[in-house]
Amino acid sequence: MNRIDYLTQLYLSKKKIKKMALSAAERAKRYRDRKKAVPELHEAYKIKERERYQKRKQTGEFDLKSKSPKEQKKVRKHWRDQKRKKRKEKKKSTSLISSIDPDPENIGKWCLVRHDGRLYPGIIQDMDDDSAKVKCMNKVGVNRFFWPRMDDCTWYRWVDIIGLIPAPTHVTNRHMQIDSVVWEFASKLNFN
Repeated sequence: MNRIDYLTQLYLSKKKIKKMALSAAERAKRYRDRKKAVPELHEAYKIKERERYQKRKQTGEFDLKSKSPKEQKKVRKHWRDQKRKKRKEKKKSTSLISSIDPDPENIGKWCLVRHDGRLYPGIIQDMDDDSAKVKCMNKVGVNRFFWPRMDDCTWYRWVDIIGLIPAPTHVTNRHMQIDSVVWEFASKLNFN
């Protein structure tokens, strides 16, 4: 640390001025510095990164050095766009499944229920403090459901009700499916 940085830090600590948030580059630098501080961890980190790079290179996913600068720019832009898209989908999926609590306004709304380790959509029929009565659909395949001939109304504890979801859409006359983004997010929640 040079003298100016030291004096600045000393001044800030005495004045108790709130520091500004770190940029992404500064956070990355601090992360690398922390890894370098312990030699064993740094060596393990380098080995892991080398293996990751070799794996990506073999699959052809990460072969930028052989490309022209224009192609490199295009590939990096594609990566950024994919990252942005993934973040947006994740944000959308978390907002599509809303938490549920014993509120009479939720009667008649669609929810997602966990039963025997599987997820089923259903409509809330009735509720009390401990549980809710849900009319569930039967499962045909992955994210494919249908209404059974005889109503399947069961009382489920609040812990087994994942949350409220948008109404499933018709795939055929009989079969319905939950929005794919919601289904992916819910199935990850179910197995974690």
